[in-house]
Amino acid sequence: MDKSIEIRGKTIREKGGAADRAALPFRILFGALLLLFGLFCLIPFIMVISVSLTPQSVLDEFGYQFIPQAFSLEAYRYLFRFPEMLIRAYGVSIFITVAGTVLNLAITAMLAYPLSRMEFRWKRGVSFFLFFTMIFSGGMVPYYILVRQYLHMQDTLLVLILPQMVVPGNVFLLRVFMQDTPNEIYESAWLDGASEYRIFGSVVLPLMKPGLATVGLFIVLQYWNEVITGKLFIEDQNLLPLQNILDQFTQYIQYIMTHGSSTGGLALTNLPSDSILFAMCLIAAGPMMLVFLFFQKYFVAGLTMGAVKS
Repeated sequence: MDKSIEIRGKTIREKGGAADRAALPFRILFGALLLLFGLFCLIPFIMVISVSLTPQSVLDEFGYQFIPQAFSLEAYRYLFRFPEMLIRAYGVSIFITVAGTVLNLAITAMLAYPLSRMEFRWKRGVSFFLFFTMIFSGGMVPYYILVRQYLHMQDTLLVLILPQMVVPGNVFLLRVFMQDTPNEIYESAWLDGASEYRIFGSVVLPLMKPGLATVGLFIVLQYWNEVITGKLFIEDQNLLPLQNILDQFTQYIQYIMTHGSSTGGLALTNLPSDSILFAMCLIAAGPMMLVFLFFQKYFVAGLTMGAVKS
């Protein structure tokens, strides 16, 4: 069906109905595929919630089910038997995530800005240096010796923040976002007498909100899910982040399941081992789900920001 548009008393017919009707089946198919993909992504999350609320005896008898035969909060009661430990671990994880993300994002943006400008003389050399560190590293042993014997950062919160301060992949990603900014904006700022610092702070950063949110989300996930650093350098239980505390819970459960019957006469049937593991997944992933919902608008905009060049 033709569409009619009236402009200044003249009627203009737009012939787009046939094309729209031809594209309708593809839109329906594409929407159905997206819905199916969304369901596949949602199924594991539903399973985690269901198993975490299922008694261990039901799991042993019927296995994993989307709709459990019975509900129980025993796994969460077991995890929160020592609430001060989890609260302290949450506090440590939130602190290193917030502080690390702010510092990491600031340094990443300051490094990506000159690399996005054609006028920067050392652009190629610095880019090669960053790219080289993406491919090669000194290895775990030199890293361990450097942190413990020379920097003496073990058992400090700094060791959970500083080693991950600059990620080359994030620098290159943010550089792509900055390169998408029209050069005329920089020229206008220069003509108005703005310095490079003023351009970076007042022009570039406000335009980079979607890109900063995208890279910031990657950094948040990086700090929140870090486990290896805590295992290597943190011995003080008061400084362990949430992921390491949950890892200790997992090791403790595995030890009980392996040696409990021979060392303490523990009734293993009362230990909701599977439910605890799935409950720990929710405890660890819950805050990140809220963060993603908060940054979702900027994250989606950031993913498409560098796709079209001006």
